[in-house]
Amino acid sequence: MGVFSISSFYREPYSGDGASSSNHGYTSNIWQLVWRKNNCIPRVKAFIWRSLSGVIPTLALNKRMPMVDPYYPHYKSAKEIAEHMLLECNVVRAIWFDSMLGFRMDSSPQSLDRWIHSVKDYLIGEQLTYAFTLMWAIWKARNSLIFRKEEMDPRRVVDEASRLWKPCPDPPNKDTRAVGKEADNLPRPKDGDMLCWVDAAWKEDHTRGVGIALWNFRKEFLIGKSLHLEHCESALAGEARAVLEGLKEISKLDTRGQCWLFSNSQLVVKTVNDGKNNLSSTHWTIFRVIQECMSWVSIFPHVKVYYTSRSNNA
Repeated sequence: MGVFSISSFYREPYSGDGASSSNHGYTSNIWQLVWRKNNCIPRVKAFIWRSLSGVIPTLALNKRMPMVDPYYPHYKSAKEIAEHMLLECNVVRAIWFDSMLGFRMDSSPQSLDRWIHSVKDYLIGEQLTYAFTLMWAIWKARNSLIFRKEEMDPRRVVDEASRLWKPCPDPPNKDTRAVGKEADNLPRPKDGDMLCWVDAAWKEDHTRGVGIALWNFRKEFLIGKSLHLEHCESALAGEARAVLEGLKEISKLDTRGQCWLFSNSQLVVKTVNDGKNNLSSTHWTIFRVIQECMSWVSIFPHVKVYYTSRSNNA
C-alpha cells in the first residue's frame, strides 16, 4: 500500500509525455528569484511557480483529457508545453522582441528554469518583475485564444504587461552642466538652419503623446505635429520617443544648414550625444529607443541634439 499525499495527487495527471521539461537543477536560486527578488503581484509569482513546477494546464498535459488536441493553436507546430507557450512560439518570440527587454529568443528547446537561470544576471530588479509579468500576460492572451478565439496580438500583450507591471521611478533628471547647454547660451542659428522642439506628455492612466514643432532660423513657425503613443511605459520613455519622432521629422526636410533638436530631458540628450560611451549605463526601459535615436543621428550628421529647460521648450 502506497502513501497518499496531496502533492502527489496534484502532480499525477501531469506526469509523463508532454509535461514541462523543467528539472529544477537550480532550485534554490530559482525559487529566490520567483518569491523574493521581484515585485510581481502575488498571482504572477504563483503563475511562475506553477510554470516551473510543470503544472499549468497546457494542452499537452492531457493524460486525463485524450480528446483535447495537444498542439499549440498557433501553427500547430509543436505540443503546447510551458516552454513552447512562453518562450519558443513564433508569436511569443515577437512579443519578447517587441517588449522593453528586446529579447531575441532562441528557437531551440530549453527548459524554463534553465532559461531563467541563463538570463538572471541580466534581469535585475524591475527587469525581472517585468519579464515575469510579461509571461503572465502571454498566458492570459493564450487563454483568450483558446476559450474566446481572440487572436494573440503581440503589441496588445506587451501593453497589457506594461499595465500590470509596477515600474520603479524614472531616474532623476538633475540639472547639471555636464549634461548639456541651455538653448539661450547656444550660437545663434544661421541662414538655412532649422530648429525643432520636442516634448512628451505622459500620465499614470497611460494617456501619452508627443509634440513636435519646427521653426526656421528666423524662428518663423513651419510645422507642428502631435502624435499619440500606443506603446509607452513611463515619462522617461515618452521623452525618448519624442526625440526619436523629432529626428524622423527632421529627416524629411530638405535643408542645407544645421538642424537643432531641443528636448527638456537631460538624461535622454546626454545618452544620445555620448553615444556608445554611455550606452551601457542607459536606463533599460529606453535602451532600444536610444539606440534608434543614435542611428538617426549617425545617418544625418548635420542634426544636433541639445538640452533646453522646460520653460524654453514651452
